[in-house]
Amino acid sequence: MEIKFKRLLAVLLSVILICGVLPFGVFTVSAAKDGYYTYTVSNNESTITECLSIISGNVIIPSTLGGYPVTSIGEEAFKRCSRLESITIADSITSIDKYAFYDCDSLTSVTIGNSVTSIGSYAFADCNSLSTITATGNVASIGEKAFDNTAFYNNIINWENNVLYIGKHLIKAKTKLSGSYSVKSGTVTVADNAFYDCDSLTSITIPYGVKNIGCYAFSSCSELT
Repeated sequence: MEIKFKRLLAVLLSVILICGVLPFGVFTVSAAKDGYYTYTVSNNESTITECLSIISGNVIIPSTLGGYPVTSIGEEAFKRCSRLESITIADSITSIDKYAFYDCDSLTSVTIGNSVTSIGSYAFADCNSLSTITATGNVASIGEKAFDNTAFYNNIINWENNVLYIGKHLIKAKTKLSGSYSVKSGTVTVADNAFYDCDSLTSITIPYGVKNIGCYAFSSCSELT
């Protein structure tokens, strides 16, 4: 009896120690469903991890799921949702992960909420009908090729002297850009790989107010002195 009691006591002490180490309010809930959406919850915030591909038309991403604020759109969450036509991203959302809306080929317009600070690589790539993109100046990080092969990207009218901007964000420069270049006044973000392989670029002026220059922004700019 004494041995069994000691074992029980040891188990109870272990539980107490574990509970003491874990911070209060930190927990993760396994995947749950709400309408079209599958989501997970961590630290009282939800992330959309998947959306049913039958979702269609003009969609407003919900600000809450299961009673928890939606703060993130997960990797590949809306990938190839081919019936989407427009997306409005709620102000509660702070991040859009890589490939989140990849290859949504009927998507024509996106409004990115005021709280979004990061857009992952290829997030909207290959949305070849996407011609209207509205983003606030609060976006601080834009991943590689986030908007490649969209209608906006492919429309030469949107390129200014071989450089593409979306609002206050410099997205990409064509590799034929040469000589000196001054980033447009009011720009706050230079995307990842923005000037990659611009091997004829010799100098660049970056204005006051730029808050973030992405990874490999000037990689392989061999003549940049």
